[in-house]
Amino acid sequence: TVVIALFIIFEYITFVNPIINHAVELEEATKSLMRLIPQHVINEVPSIKMYVQTGVLSADSSQEHQKNLEESNDLLGTILPPSICDRLKAGESPIADYCRGVTLMFTHIVGFTGLQALMTPKELVGMLNGLFRAYDELVEAKGLEK
Repeated sequence: TVVIALFIIFEYITFVNPIINHAVELEEATKSLMRLIPQHVINEVPSIKMYVQTGVLSADSSQEHQKNLEESNDLLGTILPPSICDRLKAGESPIADYCRGVTLMFTHIVGFTGLQALMTPKELVGMLNGLFRAYDELVEAKGLEK
């Protein structure tokens, strides 16, 4: 019986414990990613909303699951660069890269508070979209990554 008990302990330490640790790591990685998803996205994608509320992935019908997957992929594609989306889908975690030369750019729009008070929300978003589009064009023209 001592040999059987030792064998069971050995199996637990060798096989079960690493699986449990991996599951905990995956859950933490999922929670970290969920914190990056904007609230309006969570509200619009039913499977993400259910996961946030219950911690359980829904057992959707195959068709509904495919639709939700496509919506999630489309939303991720608007938030993250394609290379990061591909790495997420491949299960890479954590995603971290070493970059030899990095420049951070911060933008402060002088008088923004007063300006936004004079504009409709649609006008304000239009102005900001124009600004960010100009930044995107500069980044693309220089072959940079944002």
